[in-house]
Amino acid sequence: MKLNINTDAVVKFTNKVGLSIVSGLVSGIAVGYLKEEVYDKRWNKGTYDKKDFYATSWGSAVGSICLVVLIDNNKKKKKPTIINYENI
Repeated sequence: MKLNINTDAVVKFTNKVGLSIVSGLVSGIAVGYLKEEVYDKRWNKGTYDKKDFYATSWGSAVGSICLVVLIDNNKKKKKPTIINYENI
């Protein structure tokens, strides 16, 4: 969920879709790596597994791209025009 907030914030502030995808991907991979290396391996609070890191990386890539597609679709929608029939 934090990845989506990050990606959405980058689009709102910079209006650059490519930067949004890259920032979402990098932040997701960084959090996944830190979780596996620090929380699981060094603190022994979880089970260290490289496949878990790969799954987190894949999820961040798919999530950041899907969110950008949703943001682009919202920008392309036209607002309905309101016609005032009283003046016709």
